[in-house]
Amino acid sequence: MSRRSRQGVAPVLAAAGVAMLVFANGDRPGTPLRRWMDRLAGADAATPTASGDPATARPTAARAAPLAAARAPGAVPHPAAPTAVLPPPGSASSGLGRIRQLTFDGCCAGAWWAPDGSAVHFIDRPGGQIGIYGVAIWPPGALPQMIDAEVTVRASGARYLIRPAGDASIVTDVASGAEWPLPTGGAPARLSPDGSRVVWWDAPGGRAEVDSLNRIHASDIAGQAVREIGGLWGANVVGFLANGVEVLVVGRPLRDSAMDVLAALDTDTGAVREIARGTWVTDVVLAPGGAWVAYMVSLDSAAPEANGIWVAPTGAGADPPRRLDRVGAYRWRDPVHLLMVPLEPGAPAHSVWQIDAATGDAARIVDPAEIEIRIANNDWSVSPDGRRLAFVSEADRNVWLVELP
Repeated sequence: MSRRSRQGVAPVLAAAGVAMLVFANGDRPGTPLRRWMDRLAGADAATPTASGDPATARPTAARAAPLAAARAPGAVPHPAAPTAVLPPPGSASSGLGRIRQLTFDGCCAGAWWAPDGSAVHFIDRPGGQIGIYGVAIWPPGALPQMIDAEVTVRASGARYLIRPAGDASIVTDVASGAEWPLPTGGAPARLSPDGSRVVWWDAPGGRAEVDSLNRIHASDIAGQAVREIGGLWGANVVGFLANGVEVLVVGRPLRDSAMDVLAALDTDTGAVREIARGTWVTDVVLAPGGAWVAYMVSLDSAAPEANGIWVAPTGAGADPPRRLDRVGAYRWRDPVHLLMVPLEPGAPAHSVWQIDAATGDAARIVDPAEIEIRIANNDWSVSPDGRRLAFVSEADRNVWLVELP
């Protein structure tokens, strides 16, 4: 698997101001979308827990009963969901009514938000057909609805959708329905927040993607003014920065080096501006608006103190990167606040901390003493307005929602 894809890339593009129908990089082997599809494509056998060990096999009888229903989009053969359930008042997990259940049949892989925050999307396979479904967060007890039967990978902006199509990508103008090709060679594409320009890069997948000199290209939305703007060994384009002209790229300047750089690449001129560097940089996530980036440095034996999670401002002349004093899984809540689920081996439940990227101040906002959650397989995401967290529960494989303070 590509060493940059472990974090899950739904938050990467969403945080950069690009609304994602599904996951960027999902067309590359080993990324979270592919792993989720592979997981669901298998029979309803052992369900992996957060540690990756098999859990008790899920029974299939309850899920097979309603499958005679039509599978047209919007008609989802899920069992009728009971009204959203809250833990008993006063229990350790009640959290004053801050947590509720969104799905009820042990269904799901992935939990990411619709661009407007009105629903949570996930991947399921009722009847053996994999698809993307969505469940509205209001009213409680809403039934899942099919979103996409093809589980396609699409980057989207306010007006345009881009989807891969063989050796090209197809742009759809949502307003008019018009479509046209982009000469991307079928590579992953990033659309600028204003929808005026597109960037793509060589992405052969697997080990070849890490070992290759991946060249980066740009054009306008019409596929005109195509140009090569740069390249790095193992390059990946994370997303557009706040100015809408530069993109954040990560890769190695030297082929036989473990040293990665995070850099701003100008899509007009090809000018490069270094933001940070470190060995084996992974899990790169842009904050909403693109003014901050979080990333992980690992395997630095020469300077072990450099290993860990860092945050860095992306603007020219900004302060140097800041190393955080916690490690764990992370997502951006808003343009400056990072949420983290710390790595706490042996803890009975997960906690959630909020970290101010500018000051380093941290506070626990989900306390296991009040709300008991265990997130499966790093399947969690933060709503676009930062008010809610959705996750797949390790205990029952359902999607749950937590209201954040």
